Amino acid sequence: MLVIPLLAGCGQHGSAQAPSPSASSTTPAPPISGAGSNRCATAQLQFSLGPANAATGNYIATVSVVNRSGPACYLGGYPGVELLDAGGHHLQDATRSTDSFFGSYPPSHRVDFPPGGSSSFDLTWGGNDPCGGTPAQQGASMKVTPPGAYDSATIAAHLTVCPNSLTVHPLGSRPQQG
Repeated sequence: MLVIPLLAGCGQHGSAQAPSPSASSTTPAPPISGAGSNRCATAQLQFSLGPANAATGNYIATVSVVNRSGPACYLGGYPGVELLDAGGHHLQDATRSTDSFFGSYPPSHRVDFPPGGSSSFDLTWGGNDPCGGTPAQQGASMKVTPPGAYDSATIAAHLTVCPNSLTVHPLGSRPQQG
């Protein structure tokens, strides 16, 4: 998996829509022995967008999340994702779902981040341009807001996204073929 540092470029094309920072998240489970008892703050985390993979006009890319601070912490739920154009203007917010073309995701759950620990979440979207006669949106970056946070980090995201097709899946979950 190619990991792209914060604010670095990603040359993949695809479609994307991001969830708003006001998105709901699940209630975290009680702390696990040795795990962090504090929710991860955005400033503690580094986000990296991996390469997009495609099948029949559907795209998937993984966003890695790394705890780059000293203390352990936790998150649980859906990150907020907002796709922006080259001028930094809003294109779309990702919707939240456990379903995708690539399989169903387990429900959101608590994810513990020891110092240097990592997890990820997937983004999926439709990317056939033109999108049913409507031009695709050209993303240049995205704002990522951790579950339960109000501030966000911005990472490069050069994606071709059909309008209203970007979906974010639960942090720490992988699609299950069913």
